[in-house]
Amino acid sequence: MDTKEKMIRRKMPESLLLVGIVLFFSLLALFLQGIPALAAIPEEWKRGISTILLPVLLLVILYGMVTGKISERRMVFLIACLTMLFHCSYCILSGLYERQHDLGVYTGIGDEQVNPGHLGYIEFIYKFRKLPKINPYELFSYYHPPLHYLISGLWVIFLTGCGMAEEMAFENLQVLTLLYSGLFLIVCLKILKQLGASGKGLYSALLLCALHPSLMFLSGSVNNDMLCTLLIACCIWACLAWIRKKTLPRLLALALAIGLGMLSKVNTAVIAFPVGLTFLLDFAGVLF
Repeated sequence: MDTKEKMIRRKMPESLLLVGIVLFFSLLALFLQGIPALAAIPEEWKRGISTILLPVLLLVILYGMVTGKISERRMVFLIACLTMLFHCSYCILSGLYERQHDLGVYTGIGDEQVNPGHLGYIEFIYKFRKLPKINPYELFSYYHPPLHYLISGLWVIFLTGCGMAEEMAFENLQVLTLLYSGLFLIVCLKILKQLGASGKGLYSALLLCALHPSLMFLSGSVNNDMLCTLLIACCIWACLAWIRKKTLPRLLALALAIGLGMLSKVNTAVIAFPVGLTFLLDFAGVLF
């Protein structure tokens, strides 16, 4: 009987549970923006539901922080739900052309026009099925590394291949950045756990990630900033993991995170300097 109860009460791994939450809200955004019947739901209804659920979730989290009556595992679960609901609501209630930076335009697969901006870069891959071979200074945004745009272009190809209208497929580019923002929260949790955070300190840091206006904005932006931010966080996590246990797989994970980060945005190169300093300190015997 005791063994049976233990089997029933066996907990799902925390990381798997959090990934499930992120995927659920990402799919929710995809369906609400990609299925015509759901996309036709009045915006007032969507805004009203978000306006009710967000304060309720926040109050429950604050209650748990003050009283300590909610376990850490459940608190992390609630904060993840709050984060994804907040970011998902922003994506659903913000159109493709709202509050974007260097967005550009797309004209669709029906012509041979090469368009500028982040949308134009993505459309080029979707339209011509290849990376651009043009002077990157002729059209703005084409100077960026290709990782984000390649993923986005393949995403649009996949959605239109599944029968989704082109306009809705481009609207659902926000689903990718929403997914990145959720994964960013999970990586931040891993970083905080590596640093020994727990209790109110852990919850406060996660709430900062959940409610920070810049991260909300990036979760709905179709540019490469959110992917770059996620990969920089992965670099920090991998570096901390390597400090704890210096193994080749962890070193390779760190190198992969830096490499993919630079394939998403050159700015990621800044993380190489503190990582290099970490190696020097280890070589000098300062790290333990």
